[in-house]
Amino acid sequence: MNNLDFLLQHTYAQVIEVASQIEALKSDQAILGVALSNAIVSNNLILRTLCGLTDEQFELLGQFISPTIDESQGEVGWEELTQASTAHLLRTCLSRKDKGQNPGNTGQTVIEPLENTDKLKRQITAVCERIKNGGILSV
Repeated sequence: MNNLDFLLQHTYAQVIEVASQIEALKSDQAILGVALSNAIVSNNLILRTLCGLTDEQFELLGQFISPTIDESQGEVGWEELTQASTAHLLRTCLSRKDKGQNPGNTGQTVIEPLENTDKLKRQITAVCERIKNGGILSV
């Protein structure tokens, strides 16, 4: 019986420790979300200033590369949504082939969890470069 009591107490202590770690990680995630949001706002404002984006274009940019970080959506978070959004931009109004003309049907994008953020970084960079080089954001 003593061993069973010890095992129960030890297990309970581990569960409490893991729960505390989860709470700390959630707090860290919220702090990092605010930092990411601020970086996105800064990036979008710099693009607006450098490229002379109109109010409508700036608002559209903020919808595709959104500073709103909501990690309560489960497996699909900001990274996945932004990757899908930037992929859509690169296939439509910022497409090199169409020179700003929107193709009729671009298909549906399947949003899957990211394994790493390398592709997202490349897409955001490509969007910024194409806007900088004269690409026009339009719906």
